[in-house]
Amino acid sequence: NLSIIQDLTPVLDRSLDMGGINLTKRLAEVLSVNLAQAEEIKKDLGLSLQNAQSPALAALKEMLNPILHEIRYTANLYGGNLSKLILTGGSAFLPSLSAYLQETFNTLVVVGDPWSAMIFPKGLEGVLNEIGPRFSVAAGLAMREIL
Repeated sequence: NLSIIQDLTPVLDRSLDMGGINLTKRLAEVLSVNLAQAEEIKKDLGLSLQNAQSPALAALKEMLNPILHEIRYTANLYGGNLSKLILTGGSAFLPSLSAYLQETFNTLVVVGDPWSAMIFPKGLEGVLNEIGPRFSVAAGLAMREIL
């Protein structure tokens, strides 16, 4: 999903037919590996080979192009100025995705932290940070009852 938030008010939400599984399937095709191997390659390398000539990197960038286009298009609907991109979902941890988007859009890019407004035992911090982007919607819905 792509959302535009202005002054803490959601003004637009668009759903894109793209997710991490699409990236994994494309990598599996390009590299002639099974889905489990492609998922490991995606998690291990992601976009970290930015300056390398790699079929995996080219496939990932190709798959991200429609998302980049939608971000540009949607931002242009609201003046074209992006003050920040917040990544959520499982693919938010794709290696070097934040840096790639930051360079592409020349704006701050952060991985969303749904736990930032919640109190939890310090011993859970590592686990919660690891799974946080996957729970952004659930945490937000739960906070509606808290706030």
